[in-house]
Amino acid sequence: MPLITAPFPTATAAPPDARLHAKGIALRPATDADIPFLLTLYAASRADELAHVPWTDASKAAFVASQFALQHRHFTTPGVATDLWIVEIDSRAAGRLYANREPPVWRLVEIALGPSVRGRGFGSTLLAWLKRTARLAGATGIDLHVLVTNPRAAALYARHGFVAAAGGSETHRRMIWAVS
Repeated sequence: MPLITAPFPTATAAPPDARLHAKGIALRPATDADIPFLLTLYAASRADELAHVPWTDASKAAFVASQFALQHRHFTTPGVATDLWIVEIDSRAAGRLYANREPPVWRLVEIALGPSVRGRGFGSTLLAWLKRTARLAGATGIDLHVLVTNPRAAALYARHGFVAAAGGSETHRRMIWAVS
């Protein structure tokens, strides 16, 4: 069964940043050619969860592909994310950063990094960049929703000044960072 996805919106270049460059990080607009990488990245994000499900590997792969296609269609819906970037580390695709930079409050839709680069400070560097960029653009803050089952991500956001806010759900905690 072929993977059917929605096209990416018109590409927007990420504002340049010397601090990202110094750490070997580059952001580039995602394109349809990135779909295989993004599917692999999504599968890695669900691997721990699916390890305990008594399905065949083929059933797990089909499930991941269908969930990825649904998520991709949602993220590419107008108004959800204005910027869909591939995170490159040392010129290799390593993750994605999806954001909506519409004022006054920006939304971090998702930061996802591959297993080989997690826990090495790249997420912190990307969050610091997004906060600097928001401040310089005159945004009043950044909000996000983090899975309640992802305490590592919630702790990362808290270390960067994000605080719990109303508007979460049973599955997601809403957090906000306010420009000061």
